Amino acid sequence: SRDNPGTCTCASFSIAGTPFGTPRFTNQSITDQTGKFIGWIPCGRRECPGMSINPLTGVKTECSGTGACVRDNPNAPFCSCFTVTNEGLYTGSDCGVPPLYRISEIIPKVGPLEGGSTITVRGPGIERLLPRYALGLFCDFQATFNPPAVVGTVRNTLLCVAPPQPTARTVTVTLRDSNGNPVLGVQSVAAFEYFVQTSIVRMGPTFGPLRPIPPAKNSITVTGSYFPRNGIYQCKFGDCASPAARRVDQVTIVCDMPSTARGAPLPITVSSDAQTFSEEGGREALFTTYEITSISPRCASEEGVAIATVFGRNLVDDRDATRNPNQYVCSFGRGSTRFFSLASVSRIEQNALECATPSNSLEQEDDFALSLDAEETLPGTNVYTGRWDQTSAVTFNTYVQPSIERTGGYLIAPTVGPTVGGTFVTISGFGFEFSAYGRNNPFFDSWQPTMPGCNPIGIPTCSFGTTVSNDMTIVSENMIVCRTPALLDSIDTGKTVRLEIALDGQSYTSSGSRFQFVEPWAVTNVFPTSGVASGGTLLTVQGFGFVDTVSSEDDFPEVLSCVFVSQLDSTVKTIVKATFSGPSEVTCVTADMGGSSYTNVHVSLSGQLANSQLGGSESTFRFYLDPRIRQIVHPVGSISRTSEVRIDGDNFEEMGNPVLCRFGYDPDMIVEGRFVDTRTVFCRPPIVDEPLTVNVSLSFNGIDWTNEKLYTFYELVSLAPSSGPMSGGTIVTIKVDGGRAFNHSAFAMDYTVRFGEGDAGNPCPGNCVGGRYSEAMDAIIIETLNQTDSPFQRASKRRGLYLQMTTNGPFERIASEFIFYDASYYSVSPCMHSSCRELALPKDGMPHTVTFRGLGLFDLPTARCAFLPIVSGQSNGKAAFDAFRGGILTGSNAIFSPAHFEGIEDGRGAVGCVAPGLNGTAEGYYASVALNGLNFVHEVYNLFYIPQPEVTSLSYDGGLIDGVNPKPIVVTATSWTFPAWYTAATHPSTLSCLFFAPETDVGVSTFKFTSAEGASCSGGTCTARCTPPLGFEPTRDAVLKTQVFISLNRRDPCMECRATEFEAGDNYDTDSLISKFDGNASNGFCSVSEPALARDTRVMTGSCSVPPATYQWYTFYSSPMVQSLSPSAITADNATIPIILAGEDFIAASWREWSWVNYDTFRNQLNPCKTVPLLAKATYFQKGALKDTVFLRGVRYDWCTDSITVNVPTPCLNTSRTLTGEDGDSCFHAVNFIQDYSRVDVRFELSLNDGEQYTVLSKFLQIYDTPICPDTGCGHGTCVQYNTEPFPRCQCGFWDQNASDVCLKSTATLPQSNLLSAIFLRPRSIFSAPNDPLPATNYYQAPATFLRSTPSSNELACTAGPQLYAATPTVGSIRGETVVTIDLAVFTASGI
Repeated sequence: SRDNPGTCTCASFSIAGTPFGTPRFTNQSITDQTGKFIGWIPCGRRECPGMSINPLTGVKTECSGTGACVRDNPNAPFCSCFTVTNEGLYTGSDCGVPPLYRISEIIPKVGPLEGGSTITVRGPGIERLLPRYALGLFCDFQATFNPPAVVGTVRNTLLCVAPPQPTARTVTVTLRDSNGNPVLGVQSVAAFEYFVQTSIVRMGPTFGPLRPIPPAKNSITVTGSYFPRNGIYQCKFGDCASPAARRVDQVTIVCDMPSTARGAPLPITVSSDAQTFSEEGGREALFTTYEITSISPRCASEEGVAIATVFGRNLVDDRDATRNPNQYVCSFGRGSTRFFSLASVSRIEQNALECATPSNSLEQEDDFALSLDAEETLPGTNVYTGRWDQTSAVTFNTYVQPSIERTGGYLIAPTVGPTVGGTFVTISGFGFEFSAYGRNNPFFDSWQPTMPGCNPIGIPTCSFGTTVSNDMTIVSENMIVCRTPALLDSIDTGKTVRLEIALDGQSYTSSGSRFQFVEPWAVTNVFPTSGVASGGTLLTVQGFGFVDTVSSEDDFPEVLSCVFVSQLDSTVKTIVKATFSGPSEVTCVTADMGGSSYTNVHVSLSGQLANSQLGGSESTFRFYLDPRIRQIVHPVGSISRTSEVRIDGDNFEEMGNPVLCRFGYDPDMIVEGRFVDTRTVFCRPPIVDEPLTVNVSLSFNGIDWTNEKLYTFYELVSLAPSSGPMSGGTIVTIKVDGGRAFNHSAFAMDYTVRFGEGDAGNPCPGNCVGGRYSEAMDAIIIETLNQTDSPFQRASKRRGLYLQMTTNGPFERIASEFIFYDASYYSVSPCMHSSCRELALPKDGMPHTVTFRGLGLFDLPTARCAFLPIVSGQSNGKAAFDAFRGGILTGSNAIFSPAHFEGIEDGRGAVGCVAPGLNGTAEGYYASVALNGLNFVHEVYNLFYIPQPEVTSLSYDGGLIDGVNPKPIVVTATSWTFPAWYTAATHPSTLSCLFFAPETDVGVSTFKFTSAEGASCSGGTCTARCTPPLGFEPTRDAVLKTQVFISLNRRDPCMECRATEFEAGDNYDTDSLISKFDGNASNGFCSVSEPALARDTRVMTGSCSVPPATYQWYTFYSSPMVQSLSPSAITADNATIPIILAGEDFIAASWREWSWVNYDTFRNQLNPCKTVPLLAKATYFQKGALKDTVFLRGVRYDWCTDSITVNVPTPCLNTSRTLTGEDGDSCFHAVNFIQDYSRVDVRFELSLNDGEQYTVLSKFLQIYDTPICPDTGCGHGTCVQYNTEPFPRCQCGFWDQNASDVCLKSTATLPQSNLLSAIFLRPRSIFSAPNDPLPATNYYQAPATFLRSTPSSNELACTAGPQLYAATPTVGSIRGETVVTIDLAVFTASGI
């Protein structure tokens, strides 16, 4: 409707056989990227059948709780049903149909013979039986009829009402159909017991508190005729059911009384099924709750004198013989200060008790409780326990006995009053802790009693001698007001009585304070007899019986007063304080009466206005209308003015004394005036030393002063702006002190302003200009003239300013100076050369810092920049700036920004501003600077806002981080051009590529700029060449991923230096926010701090969001470093041998698949292990000469072993041997030269970026011709001279099996040796008896045993030895003795 947007009702499932519909759709929550909830999609989430939410707990149940919701397809979730052991599977779309129906439980399990209890029958999916039996389903209690079963309120339940039974017995509850036949397949384990309804025999206790203090509670033990097992036991106290009762045995239960509203006799009934209750009994089944409702007094002195009366309900019950008056106890407070006193039945109040109040402080613990069954814990301790009734509405507290004593300079005030009473007496002291809210000044007006303190009105009392007054008001903890009663005995002379108070009406103070009742007094005469109606006239009152109410001993307040009673209406009274001069005279100052009137003058000794407080009077005093000033004709003048000022007004009267004129309140500034008539007076202002505005008033009798008008002594003090260009045209506003007092409607003023000095003969030597006064601006306005040809310009750029107020009047010096400047600007920054007329900024809606560099600059606080939008190729920015006047750019929507200066020296420096953000159709801003904030007469710069170019592709996306002469990248991006109408340039001269490395594994981000060369655009697509920068630091992972952006100005997009403090070299100066951009710097701004892609929030608002489409990834990787080859040498007659390269930074080979994670996380993701293909070259050198270069096939980097496998072809041998068999097959022409020397060296080169760059490896592979040993040695073996061969051969490493360690020693005897890693290796020309040991000597010429290998295997020499594959553990004690298991991978001719 119009007033209610409505809510969505989601579609529901309609599941056959179940009465419980379940939602098909529910509301789907929406969260932001941080996971914060931001809203709902109405009915946006599909649910499984059988979904429900518990409205009390919010717990969600899916698939009826007997299945799992499967959401493989979120648009079609379904239920996967659970299986019951030995029974089968739940079925149904919502898994609600059990494999076997059963009655697992009934609640309650007992009921009376009369029946009527509603029984809940529980069983899995049992309600689904109802649709199967169209004629109904019935519960069988083995009674005369079977009650119908209906669906329960929750799943898995049926409801039926237990039928009556003739005798008590236990029956099994089953289900039957309409024909009385058992429902097939339904098992029942539920038994129901019928019993005779319980009757109460007795109970105890019979009474208790309405609100027992925990942990105590009203627990009653009920003895009845029978309470069956397995029941749900409950008691009712009247109409209120108790919590579940506890069964003690078959005739006893214990019930806890629930909370009830008020104390009352409550009949008790009991139930064993929580539904049907016993009949109400007599007195034996009656429980009475008592409660306290109030206590009086509510607080008392801790002296313990007062008796408290406790009121309540059922506190006294003579019919209950179980009550013991000796157990009636009052409890005051709690904790360590708790006080107990025995209570007794009040003899004055009905149904009330009395008890003595505490004789100790309760320390503000104001709890009060009453128990009628308290017992003393130990005799004589006066500590009681019991069931206590307590409520926060009934509290009691003790207070420290108050004392009447001086707190604010007086004890009591007033100390005198008439014998007829009615005097409000204010009493000072301590301990009046319960404040009221009354009048702040009770002395001079009638006093109305207000809200009482802790005790209500009527209980606190004041005693004046033997007379008591309960008219007391407690104002604060230090002040009480009592109204005096009339003395019982009439007296004609004064009488002094003792004054005391009792806050509880019983415990009086003992201060000994005195109050004086005095005889009548009267007024006989006043002087003068008249005065101004506005008051303030000093009056002398004469009479008799006056009493001095001020005592030097007690410092009482001055309550002695004069009271003016209107002769027209005696209820109109005006009171003012009086000063005691003697028993027959007082003085006072008249009050403002608001008009002329005649009054009778009275004296009040108590300072109060009631007629009983006033003496008699026959004296009259007249109040007359005040003289009034209407205007000061010329209310402004120089501080040295000597001419008269005319004052106009009404009711001026010549009183026979000179008219006095008062300028301000200094007595030295009172001068005599000249009376003209009842409406005119002339006064001559005094001479003052400084500008000021004063109040002017007149007095015609030397005592009473008229109303006041303002008069201003002015002096010229300031001007704005205080600077302007030499060309003139600056609108200058001259301020004066107190200038708003000028009244130009009364007289005309002529203003002339002079720049610099004049002389007597020529006060305006060509440097004066006329001015006008602007009432709206409260200032004098002038416009400067062109100064370029004046003598002033040649003399200096700073001159004082002089003002002439009237024609031919004196010039007065203004304290400030005016600066004429001749500023010019030559460039806007960032800029890549000496002078830039335009600047490109990202069109992202964000503000940007802009720097203007120029000459002739002054650091002026008024400086600001103006920005005019460029729309549709406008080129009239200069004209708009030239038209600027008075802070308004004519016909434009200019935006202004405060300017900041940096590095100004001899007029040269920079001005920085914040250029506003730009959206919409505007192309940019025209920008200019005015040092005085007004005259934008200098150069205009073009700020073009271009949408941040999106880098769409890179010609290649990875290279060496330390590459020499890196190859430029061709960057393709969206347009970065200036508007077509702009002919000065096609694109920004600062166009650059930004390589940004986000936070790496060491937590530091970095970035570098490189210039964009050869920029060109066509059809909205632009290209440029950028050389990847040098100097990036590689991470420990050997790979550094960077984001490549196009920067329009070598600063953006969105770069800031994320340093804790902006230091020299950062992109903004700390104070001025001037850009620190250096056109020769190639590394950007952040020289000493960490960069980030975000705005500097000190200058900008919001944050910079760089979409992924704005940049492309470029990866820098470290050159792989090979530390070993395995094998490092091979024999020449092997065809193609796999060489394993091991070293550092091989992981860089995977840079294309590198995700933005650290190395450890990246390696953990490699499951299963994989290989990466690479490009490699092998260059063959023989005798130092390059023989051939071969591009190798099948070169791959293995992620798991962190190694590179290179299959190296070997050249053919120049040998006289006939190469047949497998030796002949091994010679092929992949390498285009014949090895005719015993050794060939192979150098490897690797490329990780498809051949764009190659890295030359430092390790060489040697191919050698047997029978010799390679130059690199035999690796794991030893070069051995066999006694049967002419040449030494590589004997693979062996060791003494009996030696204590694994190292060969020259002194060892080696009766037998084993081969370390020569499987499938053999020495050439040894073919006979391959399995027999070959006698030989080792390197140390000791006997050794060499196991021959098979004749058909190839020889790899011993450099094919094992490679470390894994070690366990990887940590051990520095003390050694850690057993380390090493797994070795043995490289052979055929692999690993």
